[in-house]
Amino acid sequence: MNKTLFFIALCLGLATLGQAQVQQPGNKPNQAQKEMIKRGYGMFMHFGVNTFTDMEWSDGSIPVEKYNPTQLDPDQWVRTARDAGFRYVLLITKHHDGFCLWDSKYTDYDVAASPVKTDVVKAVSDACKKYGLDFAIYYSLWDRKEPSYKDKDPQKYIDYMKNQLTELFTKYGNISELWLDGGWDRQPDNWG
Repeated sequence: MNKTLFFIALCLGLATLGQAQVQQPGNKPNQAQKEMIKRGYGMFMHFGVNTFTDMEWSDGSIPVEKYNPTQLDPDQWVRTARDAGFRYVLLITKHHDGFCLWDSKYTDYDVAASPVKTDVVKAVSDACKKYGLDFAIYYSLWDRKEPSYKDKDPQKYIDYMKNQLTELFTKYGNISELWLDGGWDRQPDNWG
């Protein structure tokens, strides 16, 4: 019975994954804004292939072998966030270069193809559970590596993106917030 209820809940959750939450202007905080206020002080963690090239942004051409942390310790990152009074951690899971901090079956530009194969998303999510912090994710809509991003049919990239977001939302437990960035070079109706 519990497995059946879980399966139904999972299917309903996945069915709504592609639907945006519409926010209406108002004079007082809506429910999503109240939850954000309640969540309070949060830390962005920006880490990826660019960490090893001294670049803020790249175009996805940095070889995956450049991602080579020698003392990777996401537990320490989250413990430090907790000790500093943060109540949630927001991890940049994929920035504009397209490099993924998890093993995505939809790209080879990820940690699994690098010298250090640690699933950073899992490590940070697990540490958040351990230290009692909420876990949130950032995902760049703009992907300078993925060929389907530039395809004339925007649905090809939307499918790619939804597949990756499904991976993130089904492998790492509760995610308190999804932060999308990089949607500026497409009209809102082209995001699906």
